[in-house]
Amino acid sequence: MYGNSRTYRGPSGSKTVVNMDEDMMESANSTLAEGLSSKVNQLKNLAFDLDSEARDQIPLLDGLGDEMESGRARLGGSSGRLRNIGLTRGVTGNKMTCYVGLAIVTLLIFFYYVIIPRVLN
Repeated sequence: MYGNSRTYRGPSGSKTVVNMDEDMMESANSTLAEGLSSKVNQLKNLAFDLDSEARDQIPLLDGLGDEMESGRARLGGSSGRLRNIGLTRGVTGNKMTCYVGLAIVTLLIFFYYVIIPRVLN
């Protein structure tokens, strides 16, 4: 159009005429390119940090999985023994569940009112 003026579409879609020298445009482009480069470097560092953190967590998660497996095996054996005790003594499953629940509640009340106040004082 007129010498150093440029036309571009603004955010609203209207045409805007901008008078800029080539040097000013080049300066603006290089400033924006530096900002973009900085953001890319930050993202790259974040990706490396995430990768190293994931690699550090893998052994911990594997160990946790093994512990869960052993805990599941122990609980399975314990529940099997409780079931066998109930069957050999003639106690039905519902009664045994009630007895175990009452024992747990009794222990919790005991710990709450007797043991914990002594520990805290």
